[in-house]
Amino acid sequence: MGQNNSTPLVGRRRSIRNALRSPFPRRARIGQGSLSATFYYPDNDLKVEQLNMNTATEEELMTLPGVTRTIAQNIVEHRQVIGRFNKIEDLALVSGVGAEKLDQIRPEICVKQRNTSCTSSRAPSMDSLESEESRPPPPLPVTTPLTDLNTASVFTLMSVRGINQELAANIVDHRERRGPFINFDDLLKVKGMNQYRLSAIRPYLCVGPPPQSSQPVNINSTINNNSVAVKNGSIIPRTLSVLNSRFTDRKANVNGLVHVKDIFEVLSSYSPRPVSDDTFTNMRDGQPALRVASWNLYGMSIEKADNPGIREVFCRTILENRFSLLAVQELGDVLALEKLCSELNEPKLRRVMEWRGERGHWKWTYIPSTATSCHGLGFLYDSQTGLQLTKTQIEEDSKGLVAVVAEFRIGSSSVSILNAHVLEDCELHLNKMLQSGHPAILLGDFSPLPDADFSADGYTRVLPAPTITNSIPTGKINFADNIFLQKSIITRYTGVSGVVRQGLTHLGIPRGWSWGGPASEHCPVWCELYS
Repeated sequence: MGQNNSTPLVGRRRSIRNALRSPFPRRARIGQGSLSATFYYPDNDLKVEQLNMNTATEEELMTLPGVTRTIAQNIVEHRQVIGRFNKIEDLALVSGVGAEKLDQIRPEICVKQRNTSCTSSRAPSMDSLESEESRPPPPLPVTTPLTDLNTASVFTLMSVRGINQELAANIVDHRERRGPFINFDDLLKVKGMNQYRLSAIRPYLCVGPPPQSSQPVNINSTINNNSVAVKNGSIIPRTLSVLNSRFTDRKANVNGLVHVKDIFEVLSSYSPRPVSDDTFTNMRDGQPALRVASWNLYGMSIEKADNPGIREVFCRTILENRFSLLAVQELGDVLALEKLCSELNEPKLRRVMEWRGERGHWKWTYIPSTATSCHGLGFLYDSQTGLQLTKTQIEEDSKGLVAVVAEFRIGSSSVSILNAHVLEDCELHLNKMLQSGHPAILLGDFSPLPDADFSADGYTRVLPAPTITNSIPTGKINFADNIFLQKSIITRYTGVSGVVRQGLTHLGIPRGWSWGGPASEHCPVWCELYS
């Protein structure tokens, strides 16, 4: 009746094809559906869940296993001190983390931002984070003390948020060359400073009055921690009340992120001390012996003695090498020597307190020079070894020689020591001084003498010529510190001597525009004597 007979046949063919089709989708079509990307995570995108230690906040760090709020604060403070973590292993240096906890959290952390379009609730993208320079500083608490630009050290300035190591050094250098700051606009003259950075750090700073210069020390007296020795060598008691009013540790301001002490601890941990195989315990071949040393401190001022790196190097060098008596040259201030001696007796630095060997009880004496171009001389000695200072007398001339003759008593015997600082070639005058006084030991800095040697009758040099005693290469002059023994005491020489060349630098000591400088450009020299 006009109907097409092929129509039902087509319908049946399609039904048969659909009935025979496999219920499982083809492999090529897997993942091509209309599902949201939320349900699809390739394996490489799972790394986005790692927490970036260079951008994480304290709250985000506390989501890591075993990380408390204290540890999270330590991580943030350590990161602010060093700038950023360059590798995951840097976290082991954070207080409270260590190697064991680092292995526990290692799978969940990273230190580099990964380029990915996926976002995570734990690791925000770099685009959503404000940069350190563009982020405004947090409001200052009312009780936070401000940092004085005219008195702050490099370490104190580095504790201010927005001032890095280079800028802090530039501020101190500008202040020393141009004088104290009058107002904040003077900071714009400092290298590396701009208007934006000044506005960011200004709430943390203040411009105080210029520091008052210390009163000069009486050049006609010799000052030590027990007495004053006048010109003729007589000893009279004195009090320490005047010095104690000036001898005070400067407390660092906690302005910004981290205390100055914490910055020094980081620098100290990266300044390893040398490992010595010497087991000297004031005995040599079964007989009691002492180590007598000389060290040119290269203009040791109170500012240098305030540097914890210099105090650490100075004290650890004395303790590690078991010095019993040390003659020092180029002392710019009596308070500098007192501060160094105080650190030996009552240490405040961690590295000095960690010393487990014999510490002794140290005393000191300071002899100022009348020459305006020369610093003073001094002695440090361990009184527990039986040493006792009985007399000092200064010897000077107009040709560049400053020397002090000191008499020490060891038990029932006495020994005279001449501590010399030679500024110019004055070999003739030095020989006359030796012939008139006949000191048993001559030590000090003899660099300006020809070939660092002289023909002194009856004296034998301990270090062979030529022995260069530069702690760092200067390229200007080769120093020649040495010890000479008179024939009356040469029989007490044990034959053991040396030059300390290791452990004299520290990352906390400035060296020009960098760090890691020496405590002095001279190496200490020493020899052993039977006591």
